[in-house]
Amino acid sequence: MDPSDAQPPSPTEDSNVPQPDLIATQLTASQVRAFLAASEDVDIDPESVEELVQFLLLETADDSSGIVDPATDGVDSDGGFNLEVSELDISALYCTQDKDPETWTHQQIRGMLHHLKEHGMSSWVNEYILKRNHSIPQLLLAFGIKLSPKLHHMSPATMSYFLRVAMSRELQLRDKLPNYNTVDDAVQLIRNSQRIIILTG
Repeated sequence: MDPSDAQPPSPTEDSNVPQPDLIATQLTASQVRAFLAASEDVDIDPESVEELVQFLLLETADDSSGIVDPATDGVDSDGGFNLEVSELDISALYCTQDKDPETWTHQQIRGMLHHLKEHGMSSWVNEYILKRNHSIPQLLLAFGIKLSPKLHHMSPATMSYFLRVAMSRELQLRDKLPNYNTVDDAVQLIRNSQRIIILTG
């Protein structure tokens, strides 16, 4: 047999490479866990908790293995949910990919966040949901949160909770001082300060 006639072996599918559907499932589950964990700081009604927990059970049981893994799916040994999340889990809420056509412009985002910080949540919701009729998934993009498509059809109460989580987290962030960008700037600020309050915790 002529070696030149030999056909190269066909590539086999690497079972260790995550498939798109599995990646989407993992991202969705991470977002649900992060939203559930945020209930420590943002009020959530029991019905929304039940809806999210049931969704998480179904989502994690419907992966390629068909098995809920307590080590990775947030289920503890007693069958309950471990809602503690790390910063990595929280980051699952935020966009890491290039912007899509639905994303707001920088100018629009600045205006929306300014309105939120100046007038509060109620005024913001009244302006952007009731008056301008924007959807919650679209509004979440202004906060850098690209909600998993699987979560777009949650109940109105749960969708409202998602938005409150985003608004609360934004309100907790302090505005950056534009004049201080380097370590030297920080050192100079400390040297020139007459009163310094040290917060620990």
